[in-house]
Amino acid sequence: MYDVTIGYKNQCPLFIDNALGTNPSEVHMHIKRIPVQEIPLAESEVSSWLMNEFSRKDELLDQFYREGSFSDDGRSIEEELSMATCIFNFCFVIFLSCIMLMVIFSSLFWIKIYVALSCGFLTAATYLNYKPIPVLNV
Repeated sequence: MYDVTIGYKNQCPLFIDNALGTNPSEVHMHIKRIPVQEIPLAESEVSSWLMNEFSRKDELLDQFYREGSFSDDGRSIEEELSMATCIFNFCFVIFLSCIMLMVIFSSLFWIKIYVALSCGFLTAATYLNYKPIPVLNV
């Protein structure tokens, strides 16, 4: 599991700022990998573990707003994205979005069947308190 904390240099941007590309000019990310074995299984332990994780994230953000960066433990990666990479990624996402829209609108019947079966399964799983076995024991 990955814990991602995002810090905006000046202020948290609005949706319109992101859509127009005007703000933010600088974004910092702190990513922490949490092995699955470290996540408690008992419900009472999970709630206290989550509270501890969120208080740690609050301290991390407080430090970010005081110092202007997340704590550097020697593994900081700073790199500029080239304009060509950004344009390629943008075009790739638009291309995939168009393909997905074509698939969705061309097979609307199958989407409805899939949604109905998914809702039925989730309702039954909730009602019967069914917890699936993980496919990968990572």
